[in-house]
Amino acid sequence: MRAGSTWLLVAGVCLALPAPTMAAPTGYELTLSGGRSGRLGEDLQYAGTAYAVEDLIELRPLAGGRVEAELEVHDPQRHSGRQVVSRVDVRTDAEGRFVLRLPVPARADLRNPRVIFLVGREGTTLRRFTIPVALETPERAEAILDRRRYEPGETLHALVRRLRRSDGAPVAGILLVRVDGPSGTLRETRLRTDASGAATFDLPLPEGLPEGDYALTVEGVDGLPLLRASAAFRVGRRTVERLALQVRTEPSVVRPGARVRALVRVTTPSGAPVRDARVAIVHSGNRREVLTGPMGDVALDVDAPGFLRADLERVPVAVEVSHPSYGALRGRTAYVVSRVDHQVEAQAENGGLVPGVSGEVFLSVADPAGDPAAELRLEVSGPGLRRPAELTTDARGFARLALTVPGGVAAAIQGCSGPAAVRLEVEVKVPGRVSTFARVCVPVAPRARVRPRVDAAVVPVGGEVGVSLARHPEARGLPVLVELLEAPAARPVAQTVA
Repeated sequence: MRAGSTWLLVAGVCLALPAPTMAAPTGYELTLSGGRSGRLGEDLQYAGTAYAVEDLIELRPLAGGRVEAELEVHDPQRHSGRQVVSRVDVRTDAEGRFVLRLPVPARADLRNPRVIFLVGREGTTLRRFTIPVALETPERAEAILDRRRYEPGETLHALVRRLRRSDGAPVAGILLVRVDGPSGTLRETRLRTDASGAATFDLPLPEGLPEGDYALTVEGVDGLPLLRASAAFRVGRRTVERLALQVRTEPSVVRPGARVRALVRVTTPSGAPVRDARVAIVHSGNRREVLTGPMGDVALDVDAPGFLRADLERVPVAVEVSHPSYGALRGRTAYVVSRVDHQVEAQAENGGLVPGVSGEVFLSVADPAGDPAAELRLEVSGPGLRRPAELTTDARGFARLALTVPGGVAAAIQGCSGPAAVRLEVEVKVPGRVSTFARVCVPVAPRARVRPRVDAAVVPVGGEVGVSLARHPEARGLPVLVELLEAPAARPVAQTVA
């Protein structure tokens, strides 16, 4: 498979059941893999397996079956309210599998599109499956302003761009640019982008322009009205900042119940201290007010919470400053309360381990401030480990653990995300100090039977994407459908069966 963008890899087991008989089916079923989104002028790609239902309970691959795919859109001019704009008819192979490409017209009037699949044997009543699909233009527009705030009388400078959505290549064409505000449309014009896909737009703002929120909108007008982008800006009068505020705590990480000092410094923008400013410090629901001294400083001691809902919590400190001559200003900071010396997190390969298949768990260790804890020894125990595993964190605080979770061990655990997980016990060993013990959740995909692994995390444009597959015993000998999906829309761009 070839790569040219950001990809998401998905692997799934394709059931290969015994050869079908010619008994009259009582119905049809369909498993389908393909995009729920597409682009105007490009094909929708689908791969699937058709089954015949026999005796209401048994599924057999539909060999030589008929699969029709239709792209249907809303059409108010028709009595049915729908119109078929594209159709493909294919036959399944001996295992009931099929692959098809459904063309999408390069029209912008395709409203409420959906794909209809008709599945069955030739000469029988075909079963209908309906799948909604979202369509977007093959191009995208951008609107970039030189800033977000303007005064009346200033000039707005904008750069508009027209790009191909698949690879970001520039596109020459016409864009409609419109500026709207509280009193209506301020200006509307058409711009032609050059070979770089860009055009510039300047708009002098009138002196008497009302204050408020405005928007610059870009739309395609040459057959692509769905091409649209916007940028918001505000028109108003600037005010001069007359206060500056610095807020911090000492120390930044404390134990539960420890004393924390909040330090506040109030100055003018030039740095001159502001004395006799009223400073209100809000901490843990309590509000205390003091006045700044000759240097504009305030130091106030507060007590950190003694009870934590977790091993580590961030506690906010809010500050409000007011002065009759300099105005008012607000600020905030936070400190960390931790009852442990290290925090440990775990993430499973592919987002979840496959039961009975070797996978990897990535452990990260950091201090309470979030800085990586390098070169620390870890001792890990839990399901799938016959004896505690000895690991050492790298310079970024990461450690890799090879783990095979036995089948039937994973279950839903309170406090762990996902449908199933296992818990690992992690001991962080620091020479000369008391060890930190942590229990971490490792997600498990209980229904998965194949673990895919990409051979290289970075692949050059046009290069091959190597994929290694590890199978559960139940999946050995069965074909596996591997798809390359374009992120973030998860649109399939390449497929193979291994």
